Amino acid sequence: MEKQIETELLVACNNLGYLNENHVYVKDPDCIHCLKECLRFLRRDNKRFTVRRELGFTNIVTTDLIPIMKQHCIDDEFLFDIVLRLLVNLTNPALLLFREQVPDTPEEQQLYTELCSYLYNYKVAFSTDVKLFSVLAKHSGRILQLGWEKRQEEHRIMLERILILIRNILHVPVDIALEKGTDEDANVQDLCIETMQLSGINDLILLIASSESEREFSFHVLEILSLMMREQSAEFLAKSIVNSSADGIHMRSFFEKQKDSENLKELLKKDRCVMKLKNATNFNRFKEATYVVKNLKSLSDKDVVYHKTPSDINTITFDNRKRKLRKPKNRALFKEDKVISSNKEITIHQSTFKVRKYLREICSAFVTECYNDIMKVVRDNLERKRSQENDETYYLWASQFFMEFNRCSKMSFDNILATISVESFHYLHTLIEYFQDHVEQEKKKFHPWSKRMHYALKAYRELLFTLASFDCSPKSYFRDLARTIKSKLFYEIDYRELLLGLISHFNAVKMPLSYLKDLVETNHIFLKMLEQYFRVNEKVIVKQKQRKQNHTKKKTVPTEASELVWAEITTKISEALSGALPLPTAEENPLVIPIDNLSELSPDEQKLKVMTRIHTLLKNKQCTEAVALYRNSREAWIDDMDNAFGAAGISLEEELMNLQEILFDNFLAEKAISSQKEKNDSEMDKEDEMLQERKETSERELIFSDFVKKYITPRVLMPYILLLQSFDTNSYLTNHSIIKMFHRIAIDNKMHAMFFQLSLFRIFQKVLNFPFHEADDIKEIARFATHILHKFLAITKRNKLAFVELIFWKNGKIAYEMEEGYGSFETIKKTKNEDEDENLKLLKAKMVLNENYSDSDENESENENAELKDDENDNDKCETKLYETIEKDDESELCKELEQNDPKSELINKDKSENQSNDEKDEDNGDDFIMQIIRRKKGKMLASDSEEEMNDFSIGLENKSDLKSDFDDVNETGRQ
Repeated sequence: MEKQIETELLVACNNLGYLNENHVYVKDPDCIHCLKECLRFLRRDNKRFTVRRELGFTNIVTTDLIPIMKQHCIDDEFLFDIVLRLLVNLTNPALLLFREQVPDTPEEQQLYTELCSYLYNYKVAFSTDVKLFSVLAKHSGRILQLGWEKRQEEHRIMLERILILIRNILHVPVDIALEKGTDEDANVQDLCIETMQLSGINDLILLIASSESEREFSFHVLEILSLMMREQSAEFLAKSIVNSSADGIHMRSFFEKQKDSENLKELLKKDRCVMKLKNATNFNRFKEATYVVKNLKSLSDKDVVYHKTPSDINTITFDNRKRKLRKPKNRALFKEDKVISSNKEITIHQSTFKVRKYLREICSAFVTECYNDIMKVVRDNLERKRSQENDETYYLWASQFFMEFNRCSKMSFDNILATISVESFHYLHTLIEYFQDHVEQEKKKFHPWSKRMHYALKAYRELLFTLASFDCSPKSYFRDLARTIKSKLFYEIDYRELLLGLISHFNAVKMPLSYLKDLVETNHIFLKMLEQYFRVNEKVIVKQKQRKQNHTKKKTVPTEASELVWAEITTKISEALSGALPLPTAEENPLVIPIDNLSELSPDEQKLKVMTRIHTLLKNKQCTEAVALYRNSREAWIDDMDNAFGAAGISLEEELMNLQEILFDNFLAEKAISSQKEKNDSEMDKEDEMLQERKETSERELIFSDFVKKYITPRVLMPYILLLQSFDTNSYLTNHSIIKMFHRIAIDNKMHAMFFQLSLFRIFQKVLNFPFHEADDIKEIARFATHILHKFLAITKRNKLAFVELIFWKNGKIAYEMEEGYGSFETIKKTKNEDEDENLKLLKAKMVLNENYSDSDENESENENAELKDDENDNDKCETKLYETIEKDDESELCKELEQNDPKSELINKDKSENQSNDEKDEDNGDDFIMQIIRRKKGKMLASDSEEEMNDFSIGLENKSDLKSDFDDVNETGRQ
């Protein structure tokens, strides 16, 4: 079958036409018919893509389709449409053919590689053909010039196909193996961009982006721009193209010169370090000698025979020939995406000056003329679900790239106001949570979701950068806007703890290290902004979620007992049953109708509902209605074998007993109460719902140190330590962000034991032995490593189990006990609680005393003095009463006893004209008296009765217990 298809394809391709000696394409009379046959074969292609591979092998795009479009499609719209459809189909990305997943089987991988090679050949053919892009530009311009009354649906489809063809050509990745030039040479992507600029395609793309009537192509425009800037850096484009002469001669900017000089200096430093290492080693004349290593036994219990000349005796090991442990595929680290990688902040490909100049002009024009309008339209379409899957990626990329370009080029902030708002932060927050949920749920197909999450994080990162740059703006409007956004951003707990949650849930299997780098840097920027916000504002009020308290449901007791109700209504029910009282009919009262024919409930559920209604009527003492509903229900279900309302022809006594059982049934009582509650809840208005929401949240004052304590968990430190393993390839900002977080935990919060971990010590060992240690970020890491090692060695002197603790990750409690002693965590908790109770009693007692003495007059003070003199001999009895009062924790009695026994009143009566200094001395004496009582009760009487020693002791207890309370908050946050 495949051979037959190949034969028919060859016949169709041969009948398209040919190139003559003058490079003029001679079209065959059956050209249009053969093009349609090729389209028909492509639509019916098999799973092995036989037709697509055969057309790629014959190179129909280069030999036939491109010449036909350049020479015969300038004025022929019908032929142009057919050739355009065929080109769009042939240039579709290979991933679309494999359901957007790289194949796993060897056979499918071979097909995928073959198709990618054909696509690269198509891109090479398009990259240098200016006339081909001119034909596309001519047809696009003709369609754009048509008014809305003349434009048909065919014109819109043709314009969309032209944009898709440009997208397909730019989407083909550059094959690095085939690019044999230097870094600054023009590759295929650069040639395509230059050709598009010369043909006028770039101007048409900007025209479509700025036109209000072409908003339906906004996603196509963003996708084309993202592919054009795929290998570029916004910062490098903004700063490298500054100075250029009028003649177009390349004049290197100061930024480019500075960056090249820094790279050159770094290479020179590495070269010098390598030379030092080579010169430091002694020359050995016996390179192929054999040695016997003493005190190192082999398998035969003899000295090891070593056949190489070791540079260091400690490097001799038996692990060289061992087979390394292979990780399973489901635990392998995520492969890096070079396109969105931020390693060392270096562009993947540095284009030529001409191409960078073209790209900078495109970016400047797009930011100043199109950005705000097109971003509003795109976001509106995304929120209203009027887009395709993965279209939000282009919005995220555009917001990150063009905001960074605007910030680095120091253009006006008015150009990017469409994406600087609280709504933008909320939208990004929603997308990040949505992508994170999919990454955690998907077990195999998580790669596209992790990539989208990375784009969302980079957009969030640039939002923070731009928001921080608003503070330096000379205009007060932007400074006020930044202050407003920060206040709302720090007020909400969801916004405040977004990055903390992302770090805690990082998974190296599903997320790349480049994502972790951007996450760590973003968190560093956020904490710096929050710290600065606390410095400017003395008091920061934030929203906090309250815990839901599980209240036990109390059984509702009716206001009147069932027995009392039955005693009141028995006579009336007997009269209704005997016929003395008339019973209401269904026409007179609808309450006595038992069955609802329109109800969707089952017969058993309707019976239960009727029983509940009878119970409610009896409770409300509506006797005639209850009896009528009871008898009507018996008649309605008279055919049932087990009728709950009694059999036909039962006596009056049996009816009376049945009604009594219905009234006394507890289940029916609970059912009636629940139905009434549901009815009341359904009538709750919107104001009550808003009040309920307010009860779930509360406001409190936030302290920056308390917020940082939430990062003191192993789940936060593990990603940081994982990223620190690549310290030699990390950028300066990445290493600085890691060490700054370590400094906040170890130095500011005094949690050095959190870093006593064996894997981290191995990294410290590599850092201290790193030959290129002159870099600033490496010096910071080495300084921190030295500090942690000193702390660890100091702890090992008093804690011999510290070496065992190196194997395990530690939380706040274990880290505290590792330094202060095992079991000290609970002891400090009890000590602090007792100390706080005593301080609270003293404080309240002194406040009451001061109020009493300030309001009392001279007569009252003399009376109190007389009472004190009379009771001078019974001082011990009063102290005994004070002890009993403290045990009962009765503050009012404590204050009363202190008033009666305070010597302060005696001093006031002795000398009424005493100055303020003597009053303060008397107050101190009174305080000493209070403290003596507390000391005697607790059995902790100090050798000295001075207040200074007592205060020092209390302060020491408070300082030791502060860390414990902090860790309680941290552990409580972890449980939440």
